[in-house]
Amino acid sequence: MQHYLLAGLVGFWLAGETSAVAAPGTVRAGSINSAGQPTLTEPLPAPNKYNPTLMARRQPQPMMADPGLPEEVAPLGPSGGLRLDNPSSGSLLDEMEPPKPIVPSMPRLENPIMDESALAQMPAEPWSSGSWFFSGQRYAEVDFVVFERARPKRRREVLAIDVGPTGGILQAFSETFGTEAGVRAMLGQNLYRDYLNRDHSVELTFFGINQFQTSDAIDAQADNSLVTTNLQGFNASDIVTSDHRSNFLSYEMNYRIRTRLERDRMIMGPDGSWTRQYTHGHVFSFLAGLRHLTFDEEFLLTGRQTGVDPTVYAGDYRVNTENDLLGVQIGGELRSQYETWSWGVLGKAGAYVNFSEVHREVSVATIPIYDMSPTLQDTAFLGELSFFGAYNLSPNWTLRASLDMVGIAGLAQAPYNIDYLLSPRPEVVNHGFVQLVGMSFGMEVVW
Repeated sequence: MQHYLLAGLVGFWLAGETSAVAAPGTVRAGSINSAGQPTLTEPLPAPNKYNPTLMARRQPQPMMADPGLPEEVAPLGPSGGLRLDNPSSGSLLDEMEPPKPIVPSMPRLENPIMDESALAQMPAEPWSSGSWFFSGQRYAEVDFVVFERARPKRRREVLAIDVGPTGGILQAFSETFGTEAGVRAMLGQNLYRDYLNRDHSVELTFFGINQFQTSDAIDAQADNSLVTTNLQGFNASDIVTSDHRSNFLSYEMNYRIRTRLERDRMIMGPDGSWTRQYTHGHVFSFLAGLRHLTFDEEFLLTGRQTGVDPTVYAGDYRVNTENDLLGVQIGGELRSQYETWSWGVLGKAGAYVNFSEVHREVSVATIPIYDMSPTLQDTAFLGELSFFGAYNLSPNWTLRASLDMVGIAGLAQAPYNIDYLLSPRPEVVNHGFVQLVGMSFGMEVVW
């Protein structure tokens, strides 16, 4: 009897030591083997230097079997509570629920509706005057132009000389061409606006001028005193006339990148009121594209004798030149924008291939004696410069005016292609230069 009592006390003491080593509030699941030692079925936490007691829990402690402890103990619940396999055989411990997070709540507004006095103290809604300019998806420009073709200052072809006592000379380009009207129209389509606040667009432009025309003549001071060449019908003439005509057409397709204005400034006055002040700025544009233009000329030189029928004595020399230029161009525009008006400068420059053709036709006494049409492909250049001003009537309508200059080099001009020798293999002379100066008045519309 004493042995059994002593064994019970030792087992009770060992069980107390084991419960002291385990983490507070936890129960380990396991079973008792035949040697009277517990066998753990759940792995213990790894020992570490911050919890030295775990080192002792690595070694199972021998203890005596407790008659009152069931041989199979139910595993622990998910929250660490003890759960028996047979709830009716023992008490059921409720699982511990994890703590709920604390969600801070917003303070409740006593008066969520702002009164009118508070609204009056708020600044005005930010609005950019830049919305006035190029605010639509499409835009167009139509200009009425008036241009003058300048005469060449150097080389002028001699057409006839009076060998009479008083003398005289007839030259090409001796008379001015005068001014001619034309039209320039452009249609643009905005494509998109990039992350740098620049507008990308495609533009189609047409530029055309009515036919320039000039004529001149020389009368002999003595009978049959005018000479030109050895061609019959021109030498020993009493009157020699020249008629010169030309026309200009241009077609463009450009890709344009245009910057935009900054936002306006909101300024608060001494009385607390807010006003919008316009921010002056500059708008830059870059364009590049294709251009095709034509510059054609007709030149007619005639010789006649007074009182003589043309079928008996007459000379006609006709020269027609065609210049088809096709190439690429680049350009830029700088616009200084104010609240309702702006001014700026636009420039373009391009390199082209000139497909030129010269048609020469000579008749003597109304009988054709010469007809040749040589061709040539060579380079040509074009430059264009405009100084403009504009006044904004509304966000959609703008009046504009400009001073324009156009220069074209590498053209085959008719007076320079007169061949008095009537060569069997004629050449094309394409060193001509044409300068146009004029003004334009028109309208811009955006929609």
